[in-house]
Amino acid sequence: RPTERQAFWTEAISRTFAPVETRPLGPATVSGHFEFVEIGAAKLVRFDSSPQCYSRDARMVSRAGSDEFMFDFQRRGRSVMRQAGREASIEPGRGVLYDARRPFEDRLYGEEQRSEVLIVTVPAATLLRALPEAERLCATPVPISGAVARTICSYVDAAICEAPTAREEMDMVAYLAALLRLADRKSVV
Repeated sequence: RPTERQAFWTEAISRTFAPVETRPLGPATVSGHFEFVEIGAAKLVRFDSSPQCYSRDARMVSRAGSDEFMFDFQRRGRSVMRQAGREASIEPGRGVLYDARRPFEDRLYGEEQRSEVLIVTVPAATLLRALPEAERLCATPVPISGAVARTICSYVDAAICEAPTAREEMDMVAYLAALLRLADRKSVV
């Protein structure tokens, strides 16, 4: 029912990812959909929603911790990610890393009243071993325009639909670390 949509959506997101608060942006009816698969310790999600704000404050972090990093590949619409005093505006062809162990706010919106992202969630300790500077790259726009970045995005998208045996061979932490290393080099140059 329309009066229960926001509570239902918030509960579904919190059970699948990490506890968050949601609130609609504008007058659009709350709606959303996600497809979710696990590959070892990584989670891959194809996610779309009406314009909404997803936030995780310090109280939620201390009450229901999470030990993961998340990376969003923006496919449709736009988003604004805020974390640790940084703010990144993300549009299709870009992505953003954020740390679910710390407070964040992600606003998803779009001209068509829809926003779609592919999300890769990986254990924080594993990503930090592969890429010690990962925390510094949070809430920073990451281009998905180069050949390697587009290929990684395609792997994530395809892995959500592929047979489990094909998915088990994919090392999402290695892919994500490679993507972030490329973006970090470009920002230094």
